[in-house]
Amino acid sequence: MPKTALQVKTTGEVVMLDLEGDELATLQSAVGGYIEAINFTNSLTMWCNEEGKLDGLSQNIIAQHFYDNAYGAGRDIIVGDVVFTGGADDEGDTMGLREELVKDIHEVAERLARSAVFITKAETKKVMSWQDHLGDAPMTEENVWQAIADANDLDYDEIADGDLFEWL
Repeated sequence: MPKTALQVKTTGEVVMLDLEGDELATLQSAVGGYIEAINFTNSLTMWCNEEGKLDGLSQNIIAQHFYDNAYGAGRDIIVGDVVFTGGADDEGDTMGLREELVKDIHEVAERLARSAVFITKAETKKVMSWQDHLGDAPMTEENVWQAIADANDLDYDEIADGDLFEWL
C-alpha cells in the first residue's frame, strides 16, 4: 500500500508523492534541502526546507494558509515547496495521508491558487512585490511608482500618472 504524501509548490501546483522506499531522500528532494517537520495534528504534518528563509525561497501561500489556521497568523512565514504527510505512528514512523486529507488539501490549494496571484521571478525563485523592488529607497511617490512598474514588468511612464491607490 503506498504511503501517500502531497507536495505543494510555491507556484500552487500540487503533486502526489509515494514515500515508500527512501522516505528521507524523497522529502529532501521535494523541499529542496534539509527537512523540518511542522505538526498540525496527529494525522497531519507539513515538511518544509529547514533553511528556506536563509536561502531566500519564495513564500508558499497555500502552506501559509495551513500554518496560519493551526498556529495563528503572523507567527511565522512558510517558504519554499512543502510536503504534507500523515502524522507519526506509535513507533515514530511517518504515516501516509488519509484520503479525506488528500482531498481537503487539493480543494484548499485549488481555491487559493484561483484567488492568489503567483508572481515569481524564475531567475531568483522569489516572490517579488513592489515593496521588494522599493528596497531601502525612500518611500516617495516616484519611487513607489517605479517599484510597481518593476514588479509588474510595466513601463513607468505608462502607469505613473494613474491613481496610486489602485495599485496598492
